[in-house]
Amino acid sequence: MRVAIVDFGSGNLRSASRALERAARGRGVPFLGICVGAQLLATRGTEHGTTPGLDWIPGECLRLAPADPGLKVPHMGWNELVPCRAHPLLDGIGAGAHA
Repeated sequence: MRVAIVDFGSGNLRSASRALERAARGRGVPFLGICVGAQLLATRGTEHGTTPGLDWIPGECLRLAPADPGLKVPHMGWNELVPCRAHPLLDGIGAGAHA
């Protein structure tokens, strides 16, 4: 099996790499990774409303809902900035910008 990781400049490649390395030790157990790339390739994504995809993989990408509410679903998405004080790193970036 071949696996490719595409760096489109907006992701956490180290997390993806670690997940693939761990899965390689998973004795042939399949796994499913959900990300913006999967939503783009699918017919549609439903994480924040219904968004059409490229329909290269027929189906919908749905938000994960664990059967046990005590389990945490990892968050790797965008967050709104709420600056607490002025900082040169944030020059030109307003409150509410996504990062």
